[in-house]
Amino acid sequence: MNEELKKRSLSEMLERLRVVDLKQLLADLSLKMRSGVKKAVMVKSIEKWLVENPAELIDHMLTYEFRMYNDIVNHPEKRTRIPFALKQYPIEDITFTSDGYMVHYLAPELESKLAPLFAAAIEEREKSGEEAVENHIIGLLNLRGTMDFLKLISIIDSMESDQDKQDAIFRRFNRFIVSDGEERIVAVSPFAPFEFNPFDEYQVDPDTNPKGFSDKEIADASTMPYPRIGGRAYDKLEKKLLSFGQSESEVRDYILERWLHKQRNTMNPVDGLHDFNFNSYKQIEELMPILTEYVNDVPFWKFKGWSSNEIAARMPKPKPGQMPHISIDPNMRAMGIESFEQIMEMVRNGEEFPTQPFQTSTKVGRNAPCPCGSGKKYKHCCGRNS
Repeated sequence: MNEELKKRSLSEMLERLRVVDLKQLLADLSLKMRSGVKKAVMVKSIEKWLVENPAELIDHMLTYEFRMYNDIVNHPEKRTRIPFALKQYPIEDITFTSDGYMVHYLAPELESKLAPLFAAAIEEREKSGEEAVENHIIGLLNLRGTMDFLKLISIIDSMESDQDKQDAIFRRFNRFIVSDGEERIVAVSPFAPFEFNPFDEYQVDPDTNPKGFSDKEIADASTMPYPRIGGRAYDKLEKKLLSFGQSESEVRDYILERWLHKQRNTMNPVDGLHDFNFNSYKQIEELMPILTEYVNDVPFWKFKGWSSNEIAARMPKPKPGQMPHISIDPNMRAMGIESFEQIMEMVRNGEEFPTQPFQTSTKVGRNAPCPCGSGKKYKHCCGRNS
């Protein structure tokens, strides 16, 4: 590719960050700066450090990161793609060729300094075993969404005996460690979105124990930047999409988006149909059951790796002919819903449920069952902010 591409400079990449992000970057790189400095000063200081310390920058990276960057710089023929959802250092950006093809690139000021170092760094991480430790942790984070801080330390300690290497591995995961500001500390997946809160019981069930996974499942989930998560359900979905004539990169992107939508708890199988170009209605009919199977079988961060199907299997099954119990509380009645039969009729007709701010007509005890019908105590549900 001889075409001259328009690229942003390193300072331009850094200037796009918010002040809070620059402060976090300083912390991630173990750099200190006095409080109250202007954004321009932070940008200049970070830029100077990155350009002058390429080897130290690589030491702060997880191995999969500079493997990606190595392919971008030294193997452009691979046309490496990096998902936008993946958290990484702000030294990479995208541009477009004249025919509209998207190309990833490293900041020009860093490319020439980092490119000669990648091969040796990859070889060193492979030989030392550090990459294997990193991948094991990444795989579990992608499968479960979160990992207790002490569990992270335990894995590093059990897989690597050298103290200096332990410290280096821990430092590389520092970007993915979050705290509730009190005593709870966890690591999150590199794909965790900004709004993901591992301490919110609606996003991560605190009463569920993390699911155990096989070595193969963990290894598949660590294939960055496109983890293969979902086992046979993933394989079936991939095979079906490829049979529709889509490229491997398009299929990979599509499945990754489905996985991420599931983790945000914002997807039902039908949502996944909007992001794909179908040639016929028959293709939709063929895909729906396979897509549904994937969505229900894929490990779910809300339940620390247990799938929706696995969680459903744990729940008490109704007796034959017994309808599930749904209590019609005052809030549902305020939305015009009077009975379970009415709910079923709305589902059959494809109607949207009306919404209304939650209200309580009588005072509810904090330890009483929540009137919304969730089965949780009021203080852990609708009354948690009251």
